[in-house]
Amino acid sequence: MSTDPSVQKARKLRLRHRRERQAVVFGVLIAAMAVMGLVAVAVYSGTIAPPISVSFASDKGTPDAATTPPCLPTKGKTTPVPYKKIKINVYNASQHRGIAAAASNTLQERGFTILSTGNSKAPVNGVRISFGKKGVTRAYTLSAHFTDPVLYYDARKDATIDVTLGQNYDGLVKNDDVTLDADTPMENLPGCSPVDQLVPAAAPVAKKDDAQS
Repeated sequence: MSTDPSVQKARKLRLRHRRERQAVVFGVLIAAMAVMGLVAVAVYSGTIAPPISVSFASDKGTPDAATTPPCLPTKGKTTPVPYKKIKINVYNASQHRGIAAAASNTLQERGFTILSTGNSKAPVNGVRISFGKKGVTRAYTLSAHFTDPVLYYDARKDATIDVTLGQNYDGLVKNDDVTLDADTPMENLPGCSPVDQLVPAAAPVAKKDDAQS
């Protein structure tokens, strides 16, 4: 080993610079890991949204029941259900008095069975038709009497239908303009998914108040 003071001094400077670089690198890595940890905690707690949204659904998929209508059953008849077999609750989600009662009267005149009328706080603008797995064909049948209704698949166990009328509801389709034929199979709505691939939403809870509806 050289004992030349200048050589030793140069070696000490190189060692010191190396340690300084290592300290800087390790400091940056530790700071980055700390920031990543804070971001992970914030995303996990819901404080901030994740930068990338990844779906971990299976290949079968679980579309949103609120925006994806179920398809008609693949087995059995897909012709319209006789109106008298369709049992309906009609709810008013708007600020317009009497529209649920008026719609109920019209539907009853057309042969549907009305169970009740009332009010709802559901955020509906137009018309929402809510139903369970047993009511898919009934919902398709009823939807022909409204303009651009939203079909909303929920977890109810029976075949009843809820019709919720929102602020922009402008009345039923004229009976003469309803394009249903008892012997003609109905067509699936665009973008539908098989009902078994949909996760049903919770059934909406409506507050009954005949004076307002």
